[in-house]
Amino acid sequence: MIGVIQFTINKLKEPSFIILLISFMLTGVNFSTSSSLSENMSSDIVNDVITAGKGYPLLSGTIFAVIISLLMTIFIGGSEIPREISTRTIMLILSKPIRKETYLIGKFLGVFIMGLLFFLSFEIPMLASIITKGNSTGSFPFIIRQLSVALTILPVAAITVTISCFTAEISSMILTVCYLLFGLSIAMTPILLAALPEGMGNITFLMNSIYYMFPNFIYFLKDMNVFSFNFVALTIYATSITAIFLNAAAIRMNTRDIDIE
Repeated sequence: MIGVIQFTINKLKEPSFIILLISFMLTGVNFSTSSSLSENMSSDIVNDVITAGKGYPLLSGTIFAVIISLLMTIFIGGSEIPREISTRTIMLILSKPIRKETYLIGKFLGVFIMGLLFFLSFEIPMLASIITKGNSTGSFPFIIRQLSVALTILPVAAITVTISCFTAEISSMILTVCYLLFGLSIAMTPILLAALPEGMGNITFLMNSIYYMFPNFIYFLKDMNVFSFNFVALTIYATSITAIFLNAAAIRMNTRDIDIE
């Protein structure tokens, strides 16, 4: 498994990735705004949902960092397995004493580490800039809350790797983005259902069925204290989504005849 992880993160040695990391670092240093996500929201409904929690808010810079890191996660994760299948590299790897499940987990961890590195390359310089400027928001719990949003990379890496087991390289990236965007668009379903009049049980059942087919990333954006029950529940939620998708990927890999592709 360690070899599979190393094979994935070796891309960081490529000049393009090094340039990207340096660019994120330089951007993070100059991105020391202390405005929170709720302060920049134009929608009152979304703002009310985000601020409904008790605790520390996320900075707008942190949201930018996690969006960039998620895009990089999708770009890397969506290409890894399809490319290795098309180039027959996977046959060389699986010829070693390694199971398909181990290969899959190694790929997932490698993609997750890559996404996390991109997030930290922006976030750490930004937080350091805030602290050195003596910003009052730079307390230890507040900083930990900013870093904790990296938890979103975990399920996104799993979703990307899983979809890549079913489709080709470009298709995997497109489908992953569409899946996540559609999931984000229906995250407000409970609010819409609460506004519906009584007696619309069929519509409520249908909307709830669709709603629970997609992970709700709004949970990760809520104001929260990392030393709270809500954060523990969110961690369990993220790891559960990850486990579900990785199991689906394992089933696909075990039933897929790679030899004839």
